[in-house]
Amino acid sequence: MKKIELNMTVYHKDIYDGKESMKVIGIRNGEVELEGDYSGGTHAVTQSSWMSIDGLLFEKPKEELNIDIHSINGHEIVNFLIDQLENNEDLRNSDIRFSSPEFVEQTIRKFGKEEDYVLTINAYCPSWTNDSLISDNKIIIGKNKIYTSFQEPFCDDGSDYEIKNILFKWLKTHKFQDKKELEIKWRGIIEFCQQNLTNLSYEDKERLDNIIKELNEAKTLM
Repeated sequence: MKKIELNMTVYHKDIYDGKESMKVIGIRNGEVELEGDYSGGTHAVTQSSWMSIDGLLFEKPKEELNIDIHSINGHEIVNFLIDQLENNEDLRNSDIRFSSPEFVEQTIRKFGKEEDYVLTINAYCPSWTNDSLISDNKIIIGKNKIYTSFQEPFCDDGSDYEIKNILFKWLKTHKFQDKKELEIKWRGIIEFCQQNLTNLSYEDKERLDNIIKELNEAKTLM
Protein backbone atom coordinates (compact mmCIF):
# COMPACT_ATOMS: atom_id res chain seq x y z
CA MET A 1 0.00 0.00 0.00
CA LYS A 2 1.24 3.49 -0.84
CA LYS A 3 2.53 5.50 2.10
CA ILE A 4 -0.06 7.85 3.54
CA GLU A 5 1.17 11.38 4.18
CA LEU A 6 -0.38 14.55 5.55
CA ASN A 7 -1.83 17.00 2.99
CA MET A 8 -1.94 14.40 0.23
CA THR A 9 -5.06 14.20 -1.95
CA VAL A 10 -6.97 10.92 -1.67
CA TYR A 11 -10.42 9.41 -2.19
CA HIS A 12 -12.50 7.08 -0.04
CA LYS A 13 -14.94 4.33 -1.03
CA ASP A 14 -17.43 5.45 1.63
CA ILE A 15 -17.49 9.08 0.47
CA TYR A 16 -19.62 9.28 -2.68
CA ASP A 17 -18.17 6.01 -4.00
CA GLY A 18 -14.69 7.52 -4.15
CA LYS A 19 -15.67 10.34 -6.49
CA GLU A 20 -14.94 13.24 -4.07
CA SER A 21 -11.33 14.35 -3.55
CA MET A 22 -10.28 14.74 0.11
CA LYS A 23 -7.16 15.95 1.92
CA VAL A 24 -5.42 13.93 4.63
CA ILE A 25 -5.12 16.11 7.76
CA GLY A 26 -4.65 13.40 10.38
CA ILE A 27 -3.30 9.86 10.71
CA ARG A 28 -3.77 7.37 13.56
CA ASN A 29 -3.97 3.60 14.01
CA GLY A 30 -6.17 2.23 11.21
CA GLU A 31 -7.79 5.60 10.43
CA VAL A 32 -7.17 8.82 8.56
CA GLU A 33 -8.79 12.20 9.11
CA LEU A 34 -10.07 13.49 5.77
CA GLU A 35 -10.99 17.08 5.01
CA GLY A 36 -13.23 18.05 2.13
CA ASP A 37 -16.79 18.59 0.94
CA TYR A 38 -18.88 15.76 2.39
CA SER A 39 -22.00 17.12 0.67
CA GLY A 40 -20.70 16.11 -2.77
CA GLY A 41 -20.63 19.70 -3.99
CA THR A 42 -24.18 20.45 -2.91
CA HIS A 43 -23.31 22.96 -0.18
CA ALA A 44 -19.58 23.55 -0.85
CA VAL A 45 -18.75 23.33 2.87
CA THR A 46 -15.38 22.00 4.04
CA GLN A 47 -15.66 19.45 6.85
CA SER A 48 -13.47 16.72 8.33
CA SER A 49 -14.04 13.22 9.66
CA TRP A 50 -12.05 10.14 10.68
CA MET A 51 -12.40 7.30 8.16
CA SER A 52 -11.09 3.73 7.99
CA ILE A 53 -7.85 3.25 6.06
CA ASP A 54 -9.40 0.15 4.44
CA GLY A 55 -11.54 2.28 2.11
CA LEU A 56 -8.78 4.69 1.13
CA LEU A 57 -8.09 5.25 -2.59
CA PHE A 58 -5.10 7.09 -4.05
CA GLU A 59 -6.74 7.59 -7.45
CA LYS A 60 -10.27 8.52 -8.43
CA PRO A 61 -12.13 5.43 -9.71
CA LYS A 62 -12.75 5.49 -13.46
CA GLU A 63 -16.41 5.71 -14.38
CA GLU A 64 -17.19 3.13 -17.05
CA LEU A 65 -20.67 3.41 -18.54
CA ASN A 66 -19.99 2.06 -22.05
CA ILE A 67 -23.52 2.61 -23.35
CA ASP A 68 -24.87 2.72 -26.90
CA ILE A 69 -26.54 6.13 -26.86
CA HIS A 70 -28.68 5.21 -29.88
CA SER A 71 -30.43 2.55 -27.77
CA ILE A 72 -31.63 5.06 -25.16
CA ASN A 73 -35.35 5.73 -24.76
CA GLY A 74 -35.97 8.91 -22.77
CA HIS A 75 -39.45 7.80 -21.71
CA GLU A 76 -37.88 4.90 -19.81
CA ILE A 77 -35.52 7.33 -18.07
CA VAL A 78 -38.42 9.58 -17.07
CA ASN A 79 -40.41 6.59 -15.77
CA PHE A 80 -37.36 5.50 -13.77
CA LEU A 81 -37.00 8.98 -12.23
CA ILE A 82 -40.71 9.07 -11.33
CA ASP A 83 -40.41 5.69 -9.62
CA GLN A 84 -37.27 6.75 -7.72
CA LEU A 85 -38.76 10.05 -6.57
CA GLU A 86 -41.85 8.24 -5.28
CA ASN A 87 -40.30 5.10 -3.78
CA ASN A 88 -36.61 5.65 -3.03
CA GLU A 89 -36.56 6.87 0.58
CA ASP A 90 -32.92 7.94 0.41
CA LEU A 91 -33.70 10.08 -2.62
CA ARG A 92 -36.78 11.62 -0.97
CA ASN A 93 -34.61 12.61 2.00
CA SER A 94 -31.87 14.10 -0.19
CA ASP A 95 -31.42 17.66 -1.45
CA ILE A 96 -33.61 17.14 -4.52
CA ARG A 97 -36.19 19.92 -4.86
CA PHE A 98 -38.28 18.90 -7.84
CA SER A 99 -41.00 16.36 -8.61
CA SER A 100 -43.18 14.97 -11.42
CA PRO A 101 -40.65 14.93 -14.29
CA GLU A 102 -42.20 15.03 -17.78
CA PHE A 103 -40.70 14.02 -21.12
CA VAL A 104 -40.23 16.92 -23.58
CA GLU A 105 -37.85 15.71 -26.29
CA GLN A 106 -34.80 13.57 -27.01
CA THR A 107 -32.09 14.16 -29.60
CA ILE A 108 -28.64 12.98 -30.62
CA ARG A 109 -26.14 15.86 -30.58
CA LYS A 110 -23.12 15.51 -32.86
CA PHE A 111 -19.84 17.42 -32.62
CA GLY A 112 -17.00 16.14 -34.77
CA LYS A 113 -16.67 12.39 -34.29
CA GLU A 114 -18.37 12.52 -30.90
CA GLU A 115 -22.07 12.07 -30.14
CA ASP A 116 -24.19 12.72 -27.05
CA TYR A 117 -27.74 11.77 -26.22
CA VAL A 118 -29.71 14.77 -24.92
CA LEU A 119 -32.97 14.39 -22.98
CA THR A 120 -35.01 17.49 -22.13
CA ILE A 121 -37.58 17.22 -19.35
CA ASN A 122 -39.90 19.48 -17.41
CA ALA A 123 -40.38 19.17 -13.66
CA TYR A 124 -42.09 20.99 -10.81
CA CYS A 125 -40.79 22.67 -7.68
CA PRO A 126 -43.08 22.47 -4.63
CA SER A 127 -44.10 25.79 -3.09
CA TRP A 128 -46.55 27.04 -0.44
CA THR A 129 -49.24 27.86 -2.98
CA ASN A 130 -48.81 25.73 -6.09
CA ASP A 131 -45.99 23.84 -7.80
CA SER A 132 -43.82 25.98 -10.07
CA LEU A 133 -42.82 24.69 -13.50
CA ILE A 134 -39.09 24.12 -14.00
CA SER A 135 -38.44 23.81 -17.74
CA ASP A 136 -35.47 23.01 -19.97
CA ASN A 137 -33.80 20.51 -17.63
CA LYS A 138 -31.17 18.45 -19.43
CA ILE A 139 -29.78 14.94 -19.03
CA ILE A 140 -26.83 14.46 -21.39
CA ILE A 141 -25.38 10.98 -21.83
CA GLY A 142 -22.21 10.06 -23.69
CA LYS A 143 -20.58 6.66 -24.09
CA ASN A 144 -18.87 7.00 -20.72
CA LYS A 145 -20.34 10.11 -19.12
CA ILE A 146 -23.49 11.66 -17.72
CA TYR A 147 -24.13 15.39 -17.29
CA THR A 148 -27.27 16.72 -15.61
CA SER A 149 -28.60 20.26 -15.36
CA PHE A 150 -31.75 21.10 -13.41
CA GLN A 151 -32.93 24.70 -13.34
CA GLU A 152 -33.84 24.78 -9.66
CA PRO A 153 -34.80 28.03 -7.94
CA PHE A 154 -32.37 27.51 -5.06
CA CYS A 155 -28.65 27.43 -5.75
CA ASP A 156 -27.84 24.94 -2.97
CA ASP A 157 -30.18 22.20 -4.17
CA GLY A 158 -28.44 18.96 -5.02
CA SER A 159 -30.50 17.46 -7.82
CA ASP A 160 -27.70 17.49 -10.37
CA TYR A 161 -25.40 15.31 -8.26
CA GLU A 162 -28.10 13.01 -6.88
CA ILE A 163 -29.75 12.36 -10.25
CA LYS A 164 -26.41 11.78 -11.96
CA ASN A 165 -25.51 9.22 -9.30
CA ILE A 166 -28.67 7.12 -9.49
CA LEU A 167 -28.80 7.33 -13.29
CA PHE A 168 -25.21 6.16 -13.66
CA LYS A 169 -25.82 3.08 -11.50
CA TRP A 170 -29.11 2.29 -13.27
CA LEU A 171 -27.78 2.75 -16.82
CA LYS A 172 -24.88 0.36 -16.18
CA THR A 173 -27.34 -2.55 -15.88
CA HIS A 174 -30.56 -1.37 -17.57
CA LYS A 175 -31.48 -2.79 -20.97
CA PHE A 176 -33.65 -0.46 -23.05
CA GLN A 177 -36.46 -1.91 -25.12
CA ASP A 178 -35.43 -2.88 -28.64
CA LYS A 179 -36.24 -0.01 -31.02
CA LYS A 180 -37.41 -2.32 -33.80
CA GLU A 181 -39.94 -3.89 -31.42
CA LEU A 182 -41.03 -0.43 -30.31
CA GLU A 183 -41.55 0.64 -33.93
CA ILE A 184 -43.65 -2.46 -34.66
CA LYS A 185 -45.83 -1.70 -31.64
CA TRP A 186 -46.02 1.99 -32.68
CA ARG A 187 -47.17 1.10 -36.20
CA GLY A 188 -49.83 -1.20 -34.80
CA ILE A 189 -51.23 1.58 -32.61
CA ILE A 190 -51.20 4.09 -35.49
CA GLU A 191 -53.00 1.64 -37.77
CA PHE A 192 -55.64 1.03 -35.08
CA CYS A 193 -56.18 4.79 -34.65
CA GLN A 194 -56.40 5.39 -38.41
CA GLN A 195 -59.05 2.69 -38.79
CA ASN A 196 -61.12 4.08 -35.92
CA LEU A 197 -60.85 7.66 -37.13
CA THR A 198 -62.31 6.86 -40.56
CA ASN A 199 -65.72 5.97 -39.17
CA LEU A 200 -65.71 8.19 -36.08
CA SER A 201 -68.98 10.04 -35.56
CA TYR A 202 -69.34 13.51 -34.08
CA GLU A 203 -71.22 12.15 -31.05
CA ASP A 204 -68.76 9.34 -30.24
CA LYS A 205 -66.72 11.04 -27.50
CA GLU A 206 -65.80 7.76 -25.78
CA ARG A 207 -64.19 6.35 -28.91
CA LEU A 208 -62.31 9.61 -29.46
CA ASP A 209 -61.01 9.46 -25.89
CA ASN A 210 -59.73 5.92 -26.55
CA ILE A 211 -58.01 7.06 -29.76
CA ILE A 212 -56.32 9.94 -27.93
CA LYS A 213 -55.21 7.54 -25.19
CA GLU A 214 -53.70 5.21 -27.81
CA LEU A 215 -51.93 8.10 -29.57
CA ASN A 216 -50.43 9.24 -26.29
CA GLU A 217 -49.17 5.69 -25.81
CA ALA A 218 -47.68 5.76 -29.32
CA LYS A 219 -45.91 9.02 -28.52
CA THR A 220 -44.01 7.38 -25.64
CA LEU A 221 -42.61 4.81 -28.09
CA MET A 222 -40.99 7.38 -30.36
